[in-house]
Amino acid sequence: MISEDQLSSINGLVGHRFHDPWERLAPPYFRCNGYDAAMLREELEITDRRDIAALLRRARVCRLGLAVHEEAYVVPLSYGYDAEAHVLYFHTAQKGKKIDCIKANPRVCFEVEGSVRIKEGAAHACSWGVLYESVIGYGAIVELLSLEDKTRALQCLTEHQAGRSLDWKMSENAVAGTRVWRLDIESATGKRSFPLEEDLSAS
Repeated sequence: MISEDQLSSINGLVGHRFHDPWERLAPPYFRCNGYDAAMLREELEITDRRDIAALLRRARVCRLGLAVHEEAYVVPLSYGYDAEAHVLYFHTAQKGKKIDCIKANPRVCFEVEGSVRIKEGAAHACSWGVLYESVIGYGAIVELLSLEDKTRALQCLTEHQAGRSLDWKMSENAVAGTRVWRLDIESATGKRSFPLEEDLSAS
């Protein structure tokens, strides 16, 4: 079980609640264990952090990248995005492979994608392409333990998935029997291969 104190000892950013959560982001760079890299295709970068937040609100599936003992493990998860705190929430069963990975190493990479469409070309492969938008980020996961924190996170998750506010009551027993996790986003970059005003979902 990973606590806030344990995480803060792993990385100075983890466990620190930013006054402005977007302090974590520094486009056009991402940081992973001290490694800085500029985006290769700078013309495709989503430079407005509001657009990154909007994509995180629109998407419904997050692919979580975990790494333990030089082995990588990627798992797709439903999630809830808290735009004010700039964090992601997940819920899990009581045990499983991803929980074992998180216990061993709470440092993670995540990816979400929005609209995706094949762009057809001429009669040769290189003229084809993919229109897409995505966000890749880094951070660390902490387990929420209090009933209040878990309930708030689960409400965020269900409303995110439903795409609207929900006046649901969650039983204490159901909340207590669910493990709930918060991913503190420390850095993130976005990439889009089509004009923002183009709506791929209608295609």
